[in-house]
Amino acid sequence: MNAAAPVAGPDRAETTETADGYQIRAVKRIDPDEEYLRGHFPGYVLYPGVFFLETLQHAVAEGMRSAGRGEPVLTAVRSARFVAPLTGGDELTLTATLAFADDRIVVKARGHRSDGTLCSTLAAEFREGGAPDA
Repeated sequence: MNAAAPVAGPDRAETTETADGYQIRAVKRIDPDEEYLRGHFPGYVLYPGVFFLETLQHAVAEGMRSAGRGEPVLTAVRSARFVAPLTGGDELTLTATLAFADDRIVVKARGHRSDGTLCSTLAAEFREGGAPDA
């Protein structure tokens, strides 16, 4: 049995420190030839909603690493709305704010296509796990 290919993380991401935590801007090109998208609506590649969450996980992890923080562990998805499709060739720009509250990292994110259309809103919580890899 073959294992599924992992969803690739963002093509690029930048992290900015804010008064309450961090802001992360991550960009992901939706490549219709990627192994993980083959067969997801053959002939019409559509980026699945769960992949938005995976992209958010990758972006938060990259942001935490770049800030010298521990690996984030997703603990809750508070809301996920997918309001416009992303298809093969589109580019997702995910902008997320991370705020630290007690032992939680509260994340709110918005995803836009390259044409500026809002395609997703996400709210999730993470906790900080172990130290970042050396």
